[in-house]
Amino acid sequence: MNAATSSNVSARLTSPSPTLPSFPSTPRPPRVSAGRIRAAWRWERRKAPQLWLWIASLGLWGFGLTIGAGQYLSYTEEFVEQGLTWSALWAQSTLLVSIIFLPLILAAASAQTGAQEHAGRNWQRMAAVGVRRDVIAGKLLHTFTTAVGVTTIFYALFIPVGLWLGFPLGEGFAYLVRFVPLTLACWQILLAASALSARMTSFAAVMSTALVTTIIGLMMTLASGPLASIFPTVLLTTASGAREVDTITSMGSAFLASLFCCAWVGVWTVFLSRWSARQDAS
Repeated sequence: MNAATSSNVSARLTSPSPTLPSFPSTPRPPRVSAGRIRAAWRWERRKAPQLWLWIASLGLWGFGLTIGAGQYLSYTEEFVEQGLTWSALWAQSTLLVSIIFLPLILAAASAQTGAQEHAGRNWQRMAAVGVRRDVIAGKLLHTFTTAVGVTTIFYALFIPVGLWLGFPLGEGFAYLVRFVPLTLACWQILLAASALSARMTSFAAVMSTALVTTIIGLMMTLASGPLASIFPTVLLTTASGAREVDTITSMGSAFLASLFCCAWVGVWTVFLSRWSARQDAS
């Protein structure tokens, strides 16, 4: 190998290799963080003071149980002949409250929070810092814990009233099977109102929609339509089993009602995500 060839080879080995062209990286959406979800949940609790909701729930369930206890005392002989104790109290106490009043109270709680969010342009601010999905997850958690609280209030009143009427305590525990479907039914109503609040900017608009929907559900129930039991506002009554006394403590009935509620929870979560995204873009 001569000197010229050697120098050419040496130059090729020592010369820098050509750099690859750089392509713009695709931005990745921020991942949902457990810490940010907890922070969003705490923020939801702070911006939605719900003392009035607990008081209203206590009053509504107390009102329903007063009706139920009064009906039992007025027709004790008839109920005893049919072997109805806890089930009579349950059905008479939950029917009116679950089909009319409670859906409106739950909707009002979410609508109040939604109106505050629009006033402070919260969705736009959360989108600007990339935590909208964390906020939605925090809202899901907050509405769920609220639903648990509302259901717990009912049981905290139901058991003592039944004991006061002389019912055996052991039989009362069988009605805990309705805790899950009742909680899920309350949750899907809270989420429905939250989704509407992401779309509508005023408290009055959300509550008008909730009122019309409740009336439609009541009419469907009176007409005994086949779809009445899975209508969102009627799901509270379906979850309680108040219209079918024999199935109140049925695991199968409670499980089926829970499935319907979970389906609506999924639907409202999708709408909440999409409608809040539109607020981000506005």
